[in-house]
Amino acid sequence: MVLGVVLGVTAALAGAALAAPLGLVSSPVGADSAQIPRCDEDGFDYSFATSGGDVTSVTVADIADPGCEGGELHVTLTDAAGNAIASGGAALVPTDGDTAPNAVTLPTTAQPPAGDIARAHTNVVGP
Repeated sequence: MVLGVVLGVTAALAGAALAAPLGLVSSPVGADSAQIPRCDEDGFDYSFATSGGDVTSVTVADIADPGCEGGELHVTLTDAAGNAIASGGAALVPTDGDTAPNAVTLPTTAQPPAGDIARAHTNVVGP
């Protein structure tokens, strides 16, 4: 008998919840295209630190100075099929007083065999 009452009350509450207004707000959604300027026009150079043949960190070098300074650097390492096998970042590109290209070393989240890395994809968020 108690189970029947509990189920009845639960069903009644569920019905009331379904009947309650959801409070959804309508707002316009749009799409457009715009060119996003790059902070570095000529790309980056990469080198890898390994331990036992596995990549433990990636150094991203030739980062435009001052264009990318203060930006948040991210890197994703992929295999030949394009699958992400490790990543690094976020790390801030240092701000300094010169115009020489910067370099940032990022530890990787996984340590894939160096031979499995086909490409490095880098993005800088900001500055």
